[in-house]
Amino acid sequence: MSSLAASQADGYYHPPEYFSSGKYKKQSINQFQRSKGHNQFVKSGVVRFEAPFDGFCENCDSHVGKGTRFNATKKKCGEYFTTKIWEFRTRCRSCSACDFVIRTNPRGRTFDYVSGIRKKVEEWDPEDAESPGVFDSESDKNGTDSSCLTRLESSAFGQKKSYE
Repeated sequence: MSSLAASQADGYYHPPEYFSSGKYKKQSINQFQRSKGHNQFVKSGVVRFEAPFDGFCENCDSHVGKGTRFNATKKKCGEYFTTKIWEFRTRCRSCSACDFVIRTNPRGRTFDYVSGIRKKVEEWDPEDAESPGVFDSESDKNGTDSSCLTRLESSAFGQKKSYE
């Protein structure tokens, strides 16, 4: 009992068969216990990958949300100066027929959707949203551009409303 308590205090457990069989002379404890290692990528090449942007599957047109996690295979496919360009391959969760290929883009500091998935494009117009837009204080000082100011005055946010 005391020898077991001592081994647990160190954080290591060596089964009695390891020493009695003589395997300790030929194998490490990890080889004896058939340990798979501490890193899943080293053995199988599979990593946990998270979609960086919203997108749509090109096969079934299902939505793939930003942050959706996949088990993807990771492969080096090039270099930008000394930075590695990684390629991640995974399948669509809905149809399982379409392979997504997502690649890092160190030059643009982003990710590129290469095939199987297309990026969701969202455009925002301040006039449609009745927003004052962006007010550029530098252009107003020089007197060169006052279009932002006129848009601000004509928008709903520029008018005073009475709340009675």
